[in-house]
Amino acid sequence: MKLDLSHDLLPLLPTIYREVQDYQQICTAEKAEFDLLAGSVEGVQSNFFFQTMDEDSVAQWEKVFHIVAVPEKESLEFRRQRVMTRIATRPPYTLGFLYQKLDELIGAGEWTCSITYPLYELRLATSAKSQSYYDEVTHLINQIKPAHIVFISMPYLKTGILITEQVDVQKYEYQYRLGGWALGKKPFAELGGWTTAKAAASPTLTRTLLLDVAHKAAELATTARLNRATTVKPLKSVIASATLQVGSETLMIAGENLKLEASIEPEAGNSTVNHYELLNDAGETLYASDCYFGITEKTDVDVNLSILEGADTVLASGSRYHYLLGSWLLGKDAFASPGQNYFVPVTAAAPASASVTPLFLASLASYLADHINMVQLNGNYTVPNLAKSLSGAAVTLQYELLPSEKITKVSAISAQDAFGAALTQDDVSIETTSRTKLKHTIIFKEGTLLYGG
Repeated sequence: MKLDLSHDLLPLLPTIYREVQDYQQICTAEKAEFDLLAGSVEGVQSNFFFQTMDEDSVAQWEKVFHIVAVPEKESLEFRRQRVMTRIATRPPYTLGFLYQKLDELIGAGEWTCSITYPLYELRLATSAKSQSYYDEVTHLINQIKPAHIVFISMPYLKTGILITEQVDVQKYEYQYRLGGWALGKKPFAELGGWTTAKAAASPTLTRTLLLDVAHKAAELATTARLNRATTVKPLKSVIASATLQVGSETLMIAGENLKLEASIEPEAGNSTVNHYELLNDAGETLYASDCYFGITEKTDVDVNLSILEGADTVLASGSRYHYLLGSWLLGKDAFASPGQNYFVPVTAAAPASASVTPLFLASLASYLADHINMVQLNGNYTVPNLAKSLSGAAVTLQYELLPSEKITKVSAISAQDAFGAALTQDDVSIETTSRTKLKHTIIFKEGTLLYGG
C-alpha cells in the first residue's frame, strides 16, 4: 500500500497563525519534505526485495559479487535478475536446478539443453538477444557444471506461422410474397449481409496442407545471412511433427516443425553474431531476428519454424503408461503405449517483435492459392465457378450456388489440390434452397500456440 504523508499542515496550526504568510510558506515547504520522506520510506521497503530494489541497491549487490555493470546497455530488470541468479547459485546442483535457473533468466520455452554422457558434453541452445544475457548464461553454466563437462553454447531461434480459415455465407433475400410485390419500390431480390458459417477458431486444416506449406517454406529459404553481411548456403531442412508443452509433458500435435539449419565456419567478421536472417534466391529477407551468439568452431545454427493452425483447440496425442507407483507387470504390458488422440485448448500468442517478414507470409499464401485446385461440397459435388484471389497474406475462395444445381443443404466443404487430397475439411450446416454465395478466407500470420487449459 502506498504511503501517503502529503497532508496539508496549515489547518493543524491555531487559527491566528493561518493568515500569516510566513507560516503558510513554512507549511508548504514542509509538505514537500513529507512527500520526500514518504518516497524514502517506500524505497527502504522496496529495497528489501531483489525484484523491486532501486539502482543504487542493485549496484551495492553487484559490488558484493564483483559484477561490472554496464548501465548504458543493461536494463535495471536484467541487473536485478542477474543478482538473484548469483545469490541463488549455491551447491549442490542438479539438472532440475539448472533448468529452473534457465527458465528464470531466459524464459520457459526459450532454450533447449542436452547432455551427451559418453562425450562429457553439455549442449545448451538459448535465445539470448544481447551480449549481457549471453555472458550471464555462460557464467551460470560454468558455475554449475562439473569441471570435466565441456559446455557448448548454441543459438536457439524459433517462431511459428499460424494459418486460419473462416467460411462466410451470403444469401439472396427475396422482396415479395405470394401474390404480391411492390413493383418499382423494392428490387425483386437483393443480397443480404455476410454471416459466418465456420469461425476461424474451429480447426479445419488438414495435415496435408500444413505439410505442403512446410515444404514450400523450406524451398523458399535458401540462404542465411549473418550481421547483414556474410551469407551462408545451402540450408539443410528437416520437417518433423510439431510439439506442445503441457506442464512437464510434451505432446505431439497437429502441425509441422520446420528446422532450417546453416553450418557456419568461424571467419573474420563473424566471431559474434547479433543479427541473423534467412533469404530467398532473390536475396530478399524472409526471416530476421536480433540475437547474440559466438562462433569459435563450426556451429550449426537452427531456425525452428512451426507451421500450425491458429484455432482454439489442437489435435494432440500423448502416451499412456501401464504401471502404478511401485508396481509394473514386466512382460505382460508395455511400459507405455500411444494414447488416444484428443483436443487440447490453446491460445494463439503473437511475438513481442516480428521476425517473419510480410514477404514470407505473402509468398506462402500465394503458393496455397495456386495449390488449391477445387472445392468439393458434400463429398461428391465440385463447384464449377471457383474464384481465387490474393491480398497480402490472405487467400480468398469464392463461389456461388444456384437453385438449379439442386443442392438444398451443404454439410461438408473440402478444398482440394490437383490430386484430390483434402487441404481443408469443414463440417457446416448451410441451407442453400435460394441463390447463395460462399467465401473462404485463409490467413497467414506469425505466432505460436500456448497451452490454454
